[in-house]
Amino acid sequence: GGEDARADDAHTSLALLHQLVRPPPPPNAFEGEGGDARAEMCTYSRTGEDYARQHWFHCYTCELSFDKGCCEACLLKCHRGHDVSYGRYSNFFCDCGAGAACRGAFMCECTTGEGADEMGRGTLALAS
Repeated sequence: GGEDARADDAHTSLALLHQLVRPPPPPNAFEGEGGDARAEMCTYSRTGEDYARQHWFHCYTCELSFDKGCCEACLLKCHRGHDVSYGRYSNFFCDCGAGAACRGAFMCECTTGEGADEMGRGTLALAS
């Protein structure tokens, strides 16, 4: 249906964005992790509130706008089907992983178990 088409469009747009603007990762970035595992885990799991250069995105559905946003993993998993836009490539930590999505009512699905336990929140089901 329409949601599947939007998801396909989002994946296609993200792939094109990567081809055009994604710089190569610095040497030894995310050492010991495969590309697939890295892409599926929220960057907050690795950086906490320390800033790291990365692509980040706004989610207007979850009130992550202006100086707040989500990393690529959260965009694809936690914010799938939401009203999102590309933010920029800059120093950033993921506000979704930090617990700021929906004013703390939504728990990030991409953080490690340890990070999720520390947040101690329930999951908010958003209508799409």
